[in-house]
Amino acid sequence: MGLGVAPNPAAASNITLLFPGNLPTQVELLNYYNAGNDGHGDGPGPSDGITFTSPVEQLTIGQANYHDKAENAPSNGVLVSAYSSTTAGVLNDAAGFTAISLEYSLLQSTSNPNGSNYAGTIYLYAGVNGTGARVGSIALTAPASPTACTATGTPADEFCTWQTATPTLTGTAESLVFSTPGSSANEGQEFDNIQITPVPVPPAVWLMLFGLGGLGLFLRRSDQGVARYPRTA
Repeated sequence: MGLGVAPNPAAASNITLLFPGNLPTQVELLNYYNAGNDGHGDGPGPSDGITFTSPVEQLTIGQANYHDKAENAPSNGVLVSAYSSTTAGVLNDAAGFTAISLEYSLLQSTSNPNGSNYAGTIYLYAGVNGTGARVGSIALTAPASPTACTATGTPADEFCTWQTATPTLTGTAESLVFSTPGSSANEGQEFDNIQITPVPVPPAVWLMLFGLGGLGLFLRRSDQGVARYPRTA
């Protein structure tokens, strides 16, 4: 009972990480996207199963400080991995994912309008926190035709050209490493609209869940039957 047709395991719902700007600027995300709190104690956030290590932060666009320089971004906040001499900025999904894409922008300036000084590569690994085999990489390349920043002032916008990048994975990944400790290149990289395809639930697990659900329904009905028709002497 309960062993009906299992759902297609390939139809796992994608996870979309947008940064809506509802958090304070320059706040470490930490467990916010794993139904937990950010570095300021705000939460709980969405139950996406995604965690971030320090120093991955959300910057809220439009706040009057050095960090509100994004333009044309998909959402009202952006993700950055702040400079650290000792710690890499990492996205972790312990359940694993089979595909990922993101939008990124490189810092533009008068002397470097396409952001080429901040081009680089981010890597994906089979284990959490950048451990295990390297299973993919994403090249952050400078655009051939950058979009000019239109907003000026103090400070002027500097992240105005957004590009989509998708790696080819050679296996299941559990982490994406945004930055290299001691490298200042990531100071000129921002990210948004991260799309993650989780590892599908195996058919056997679906069958087990449906079986348990059917058994629970059967037992519940059995209990109701006993209550309605008690045994007589």
